[in-house]
Parts: sequence; structure tokens; C-alpha cells
Amino acid sequence: MRTQAFTLLEVLVGLAIIGIIAGIGIVSLIGSIRSSQADQAVTALVGVFAEAKNRVRNTNKNVKLAWNSTTKTITLSQSGAVVNTTKLSVDTMTSVCRSVCVGNEIELLAPHGALPQDVKFSLAVVNRGRTAYLLGPTAMLKVTSP
Repeated sequence: MRTQAFTLLEVLVGLAIIGIIAGIGIVSLIGSIRSSQADQAVTALVGVFAEAKNRVRNTNKNVKLAWNSTTKTITLSQSGAVVNTTKLSVDTMTSVCRSVCVGNEIELLAPHGALPQDVKFSLAVVNRGRTAYLLGPTAMLKVTSP
């Protein structure tokens, strides 16, 4: 009596197909995780900026945003006192001011939180980039992804 079974070749082909599908799935999952990390960094930047605008409006005093591209932090200060320091979980962080920035800082002006100039932040997590534009004088925020 002969039993039904898979040949060695059929088993190997089946394993190869499963391996290819798993490899594609893992690459896609890693890409999704990196995109999520870039989105989280932009969300943190948006949160700091919203906090800065709210402080200006509530206290009627200027608020300073300072950023450090090396440590990837953004510091919010008012009246010389540090209010909040946020570390962004990114691999690279660059900034460009439309006109000349004083160092890596900008001041939101009372009473409405207006910006004297535009600032562009580029954040990246392993080839997954996001760009946040702080547009003055209305201090509007625009976020784009390539």
C-alpha cells in the first residue's frame, strides 16, 4: 500500500515561497515602524510649538524656542527660565531660517505668538523624513512628508 506524501522538492519549494513572503513582510514592517517614529518626532515638535503659542497667549510674554541639532532637543523658555526641554527620537535634525536666525533659536512674540521669520525643520529616522514649517507672522505650522 502506497501512502500519500510530499516529495523533498515540493517541501523545499514551499519553504522557499514562505521565506520570500516573510522577507517582504518584515521589510514592510520595519519601514512602517520607521515612518511611525518619524511621525512621533513631528508630533512632539508640534506639541512643543503649541505649548509655546499657548504660553505667549496666556501670559502675554514672549517665548523663546531653541533647538540643538546635535542633541536633537528643543527647549522652550520664557523670561529666562527653561519651561520645557523635549528630546526628539530622530537620527538627523536640521533647520533652516528664511532670514538669519540668532544661533538656533527663535522668539514667538506677544500677544499672539507671531514669528518674525519662517523656520523649516527637517527630521529623519533612517530614510523616513518629515519636514515641519513654522510660518510667520501667523506662526502657522505645516508638516509634509516626501
